[in-house]
Amino acid sequence: MCASVLLALQACTDRSVVEVFVASITLSPVSVTLVVGEEVDLVATVVDETEQELNAVPLTWTSSAPSIAEVDGDGLVRGRSEGTARIEADFGGATGAATVRVVPGPGIELSQSQAEMFAGAGGTPPPSQIVHVTNIGTGALTGLHVDVEYPSEEVHWLEAEISGTSVPTTVVLSADTEGLDVGVRTATVMISSSMPDVPAVELPVTLELTGFSVLESGGSTVVSETGTTDTLLVVLDSEPDTDVILTVMGGDAGEAVASPSTLTFTRDDWSVAQAVTVRGIDDFTDDGDQVTTLTIAVVAEASDDHFDGIPPHAVDVTTTDDDEAPGLVITETEDTEVGEDGSTDSFTVALTTRPGTDVLLTVTSGDPGEAAVTPSTLTFTTNNWDVPQTVTVAGVDDFADDGPQVTALTISVVAVASDDAFDGIPARTVQVTTLDDDEPAGLIITETGTTEVDESGTTDTFTVVLTTRPGTDVVLTVTSGDPGEVVVSQTTITFTTNNWDVPRSVTVTGVNDLVADGDQTTGVTVAVVAEASDNAFDGVPAQTVNVVTRDDDLD
Repeated sequence: MCASVLLALQACTDRSVVEVFVASITLSPVSVTLVVGEEVDLVATVVDETEQELNAVPLTWTSSAPSIAEVDGDGLVRGRSEGTARIEADFGGATGAATVRVVPGPGIELSQSQAEMFAGAGGTPPPSQIVHVTNIGTGALTGLHVDVEYPSEEVHWLEAEISGTSVPTTVVLSADTEGLDVGVRTATVMISSSMPDVPAVELPVTLELTGFSVLESGGSTVVSETGTTDTLLVVLDSEPDTDVILTVMGGDAGEAVASPSTLTFTRDDWSVAQAVTVRGIDDFTDDGDQVTTLTIAVVAEASDDHFDGIPPHAVDVTTTDDDEAPGLVITETEDTEVGEDGSTDSFTVALTTRPGTDVLLTVTSGDPGEAAVTPSTLTFTTNNWDVPQTVTVAGVDDFADDGPQVTALTISVVAVASDDAFDGIPARTVQVTTLDDDEPAGLIITETGTTEVDESGTTDTFTVVLTTRPGTDVVLTVTSGDPGEVVVSQTTITFTTNNWDVPRSVTVTGVNDLVADGDQTTGVTVAVVAEASDNAFDGVPAQTVNVVTRDDDLD
């Protein structure tokens, strides 16, 4: 159907002016979607009633919603804001139209508008939070990065890590609470893009650290086994949303007890300190001052969730002991001294304090060959712990001239059979002197006057005996210095532990040398054979008997 308006076109031709009718106007594209800020050229096709295309037709361009999509006189359309507009091209009643839909451009959208973190001061950091980043508009959204901004002089406590630079992606928020006190801290996470016209988005983050304080009177908590008390004051450091319940537990009920065992704080009294009384308990054992630990902790399942992460608070309680320290009382009558003749001496042993169970002691001699003890064990009970028990020490004859000997007698606790409180008591010693009754190791040689023989074969004798009982055999050699003048009746003598004090006779006989050499003196040597004798006699010097042989030959 042709337009009702006549379009007269003057063309500069060789002939005349041509008159035509505009039949229709068509826009291309007929429908288009733009991102805010994008542009598109709409092309108008104008035809007459014969469907011949007409050029240079002065069209009028209009938009039904210029705030959404605006159009200029040449059909250039620009998206302004989200929505839909109808664009028309008109000439003399003939109209062409196109629909333009304008959508937002790329934009950053977060899965949450703020982040809140809660933890207990000094405890485990709060769980990390994950923020999802998406595109609120259309088109590609790339070049993403993240920064954290703090109020002036704020400690940097927040870490924000983005997993990718294009959407969809996530930002992981982690708090480092080490060294931070109770209180509220803030930071702002900025997520932005390097693309133009994409505004940055702010994510406010709040960290609240909760806690409670325990105040000890005088800076420490000390009680006594006499039943004295001390006091702790407990108070919350910040206001809770709901009740906070604390328990007071642990320690050693045999040393100290605390009451009450639970404390409840509400929104109304959270800042009012509550008292915990600690009382010492008498254990009737000398265990020294004891330190036990009371633990004050949040009952998470019954308390404001914001207080769940507060670490338990430990309070060391010292209970001073009023009992004597476990030990031994050893009493000697002057120095303890015995003799090898079997004489005795004694000392007594008692405990310093009442034990909880039996205490078994052993008494041992450092050298049973010098001193022997009776009895070898002592048992103290809860009834006789303070009654001294006597230990008798007897001298032992060792038949060796070793002089006075000092022996250590050791009194020690048998830990596996005694009250544990006495296990750590160090062993005690008593020094016992054993007086020696033996002669020094040696030889006694006895002559009857001058030992004298002559060359006719006469004889004489001398005797040999030991000065003291040996521990083992003693072998002696008897040797003539000149067998051509004197010979001996035996070349070895053996003494035992039984005959050591029985003199042994040695006979010397003169030998005729048929030489007029005058009277001759010959040394007969008596010596210990060290390798075959009691070691105590090894150092005994050899002894010599001088024998005179009278000559019977003529010059």
